[in-house]
Amino acid sequence: MRKTIASHPVLKTARRRALWLGVNLMTAVFASGVIFLFQDTLDQVVYLAVLMPIVANMGGVAGTQTLTLVIRSLALSGTSVESQ
Repeated sequence: MRKTIASHPVLKTARRRALWLGVNLMTAVFASGVIFLFQDTLDQVVYLAVLMPIVANMGGVAGTQTLTLVIRSLALSGTSVESQ
């Protein structure tokens, strides 16, 4: 019988999650540094600063939708990892 994710130990799951949260934090710090480099441009062209969260959100939504479709397809046996 296969083990489900819900049956994994909490500490093991938390450690794995913490790793990815750390990676996400590092990429956010990097992105903040890049934005800081363009601070003068953003001060001159304010609408770029308004558009930044919109563009970031669209990227996140697209990734979430793609992940949802892949997981749904795997759950419904429409595709498999081996078919790649």
